[in-house]
Amino acid sequence: MKKCILSFDYGESRIGVAIYEDGETKPLQTIQSSELWPTITELILDYKPDELVVGRPRNMNGDPTRQTDLAKAFADSLAQVTQLPVSLQDEALSSERALDRIGKKTTIKERKRIIDQIAAQIILEDYLS
Repeated sequence: MKKCILSFDYGESRIGVAIYEDGETKPLQTIQSSELWPTITELILDYKPDELVVGRPRNMNGDPTRQTDLAKAFADSLAQVTQLPVSLQDEALSSERALDRIGKKTTIKERKRIIDQIAAQIILEDYLS
């Protein structure tokens, strides 16, 4: 049985999405918060994931932040709306690691467009390892 997992890097204005299928992870898309639930419904119908992963942000010392609470609330809503299992995965430094992966050759506009997707991919890779 093939396994499919969708991963989310939650932010108040943009949410990065990555996917694991056919044994590999890849960035999928960035959702604007204004289009969040219709887009998530479409993703669930299109990809039929077995489970979902949401990045859990925290301070560098490990303490929760306001963003931690928002990501947890998003994960809870995701579980309720989709009826799928949802796991939280530590996302420490995922955005910085995403910037390293993207490199300096891309434009600022392009970086902004894909950074959340790459961060979601890193969260997913960490979850799988």
